[in-house]
Amino acid sequence: MTGKTLAERINALEFDTVFRLYPDGTIEELRNVWAPSVFHDDDTDIDMCGAESEWRALTGFTGQDRYHGAVMHASEFIGQGIADYMMEMAQDEPVTFTTVVVECWPEDDDDEPDPAGWAILYRTVES
Repeated sequence: MTGKTLAERINALEFDTVFRLYPDGTIEELRNVWAPSVFHDDDTDIDMCGAESEWRALTGFTGQDRYHGAVMHASEFIGQGIADYMMEMAQDEPVTFTTVVVECWPEDDDDEPDPAGWAILYRTVES
């Protein structure tokens, strides 16, 4: 499977869909597995709420000027380069991924937080 084809398949998934990527490029959507809530944090880049420590975020893929963290701009997408990297991660064993909206922490008088962007989270199958 090419990185371009994989990227198209991943981009077609809705946010918070948890999926397993196998070494041959197969994607399996996982049921009864949930993505964590993620918030932007000025000190730690992102905070994951309701998530055990096994989730990690891919960093360094955004094209934002002088920012190399996990939060992607709303206009960015998973392209061939990111898909190729994800395939490399799953080269020896399956890896579980999800894409999530990254929210801003709500203010006291704010019922709905604003989105800060989005991120790609991953964990190994064992975790």
